Amino acid sequence: MKVRHGFISNSSSSSFLIIGAKLTDEIVEVVWPKIKSLISDDDMQELIDDYDTEDDPWQIVTWWPNISSKAPYNTVNNDGDTYIGWGGIIFDDDISEKPYKMEELQSVLDFLEIKNPMVFDGGYSN
Repeated sequence: MKVRHGFISNSSSSSFLIIGAKLTDEIVEVVWPKIKSLISDDDMQELIDDYDTEDDPWQIVTWWPNISSKAPYNTVNNDGDTYIGWGGIIFDDDISEKPYKMEELQSVLDFLEIKNPMVFDGGYSN
């Protein structure tokens, strides 16, 4: 019999942990030019054609995190609020003891220009 200790979830729910900030228009204004500079013209045209995102930087920032290895952030939407930073959704299969370096976290916060990060966590049904 397998016994689990600590965090447990089931397939009907997931949890998230983000170290960063609640996403605001101000953060999108800071991040968007950086993201845009990392997207090739062909990829940008594909995003515009496939998802009608031409005039919506918020949509690209929130729907396509990690669009480049130079922009290794994540976003989570929970109860109408969006959080941006380091972390993301945690499913049952993702739970591990993988170590993360503080430099990884700091590089994401630096890219997003988040000066006073907070920890956001929660769960929601899929």
